[in-house]
Amino acid sequence: MTDNVDFDALAQKTINSNGALEDLNNLYGAVFALPEWHFIARGELPNLSPYIAANADYADGQQMVRAFTDTNRLLRFAKENNLVQTDGSAPILSLPTAGIVEYLEQFTAYGVHGVWFNSDTGSDGFFLPLKQLRPVKEHLAKINWRPPAAAAPASAPTAATEPAIETLVVTVKDGLMLPSGFVSEASYACNFFCRVPAGWTTDGKLKSNFLEKIYEQVYGENWRAGNSDDSRYIVIDSSTKVLTPDEVHTAKWSETQNTKENHFWFYIASETGEIKKATAEEFQAHVDAARPPETETGAAQPLQSSAPEAFGFAGSLDGETDLNLAYLRKGEVSFDTAIAPFQEKIVPLLANYRGAGEYQDIIPLDANALEGLAENTLSNAHGPYLRIRRFFYQPDNGAMFAVSTIDSNQLRQTETDAALRVNFALMKNLVTQTALLYFRLEGPKSEVLDLSAALAPLLEGCGFKEIPGK
Repeated sequence: MTDNVDFDALAQKTINSNGALEDLNNLYGAVFALPEWHFIARGELPNLSPYIAANADYADGQQMVRAFTDTNRLLRFAKENNLVQTDGSAPILSLPTAGIVEYLEQFTAYGVHGVWFNSDTGSDGFFLPLKQLRPVKEHLAKINWRPPAAAAPASAPTAATEPAIETLVVTVKDGLMLPSGFVSEASYACNFFCRVPAGWTTDGKLKSNFLEKIYEQVYGENWRAGNSDDSRYIVIDSSTKVLTPDEVHTAKWSETQNTKENHFWFYIASETGEIKKATAEEFQAHVDAARPPETETGAAQPLQSSAPEAFGFAGSLDGETDLNLAYLRKGEVSFDTAIAPFQEKIVPLLANYRGAGEYQDIIPLDANALEGLAENTLSNAHGPYLRIRRFFYQPDNGAMFAVSTIDSNQLRQTETDAALRVNFALMKNLVTQTALLYFRLEGPKSEVLDLSAALAPLLEGCGFKEIPGK
C-alpha cells in the first residue's frame, strides 16, 4: 500500500470514534502527506480532467471527484464501473499534492461537492467537501501534524534525512539560427525557475545533464538536432543563481508576470529525475508546502477541537454544531426575470451578518469585456455586506449579455461567527433573448436551507429550469 499507510484502518478508526479530531488529523494528515493523488483521467491530452460522478446513497447524491490513495484501488474501481480500456488498463491522472487544493477548488464552480477517496468496493472510503480542503490543509500545517509513532513506516524519513530542495533560476539568452547561419536573437531573456533535489547542483550551478533536461522541456527533446527546416534554437549565453531560503519564501511567485525584457517559466523536479513544467501558482504551492512550521513566539495557535468549522461544521445559535452546506445552481429563466426580488428576499435574512473580506464573483468574466459598469454597496447595521453590479458583457464570440449580480463578501454571523457567502448572477443574452440565473449559497446548513426556502417561490415564478452541474 502507498507509503505503508493503512488508509482503511485510519478511515475505520475515524468512523468508530464519531470523527474525533485526533483521528481526523491522522486520516487527512496521511492523505496530504502523499506525494500524489490519483484520478481516473477523462478527456484527451492536453485537456484531461478527473472522473466525477454521483452516488445516490452517498453525500445526498451530490457530484464527487473520485480520488485514490494508490493506483491499485483506482484500477479496482475502474474495473467495477466499466471504466477500463480494451486492454484492461485505466487512464490515470496523477497530480502532485503540493498544488492539489488549488486544482480541485476550480470544480466548485461546476457544482461539484467534494472529493471522495477510495470509492472502490474493497476499500473503506471517505470524503471531504471541496470547500474544506484548504481549511483542513491549513489546520494540519498549523498543528505541524506528523504521523503517530506507531503508524509511521519503519523507513519514514525524519526531518533531518528528508531530501533537500534547491530553488534556482537559469537565465538564458537564446536565438533561432536560420539555415543561412544568421541568428535571430530573442528580444527578451528567458528565466527558468526550478525546484530541484539538492543533488542536481554543484558549485551553485545545475549539473550539465540536468540543465539539459530543462532545455529539452523548453525547446523539445531533440532540439540539438534542429528543426525540419534546418533551423535550430541555440543558447547564446546562460547563468545560474541558487536562491537563498529567504529569497524563496519571500518571493510572490504566483504574481509573476512577463515583461518586455524578461519572460518566466517554472519547473518542478522529482527525486526520480522527472521534471515537469508548472504554472506560477503551482510553483507557489510547492514552495508553501515546504515552508518550515512556525514555532516562534506569537505564531498562530493551532485549531482546537472547539473549532469544528475546520472539518466541515459551523456554530449554530443553540450552541450545537451545524453542518456546512455549499452548492451552486444554474438554470434557465424567463427573459423578463429581474434580480431585484432576489435581493429583497435575502436582505431580511442577513440582518445578523456582518461583512468581512473581499467580494468574490460567482463566475469568472473577462474584465476587458465589461462595459457600462454601475456598482453600489448595501450596508446593514454592521456595515457594508452586499455588492450590486450591472453591466454589459460582450465576449469574443459575438454574444451580448446584460448582467446583474449580487455578491456578498465573507459574511460572519454576529452571534456565532459562522461564515456565509451568497452570490447571484443574472445573465440575459440580448441576441437570443434567453436568460440564465446562477446562485451560490455556502454556510451553515440551517441558514442555507432558510435562504433556499425563501428563494423557492421566486425560482418557480421565473420558470427556473436547472441545468445539471458537471
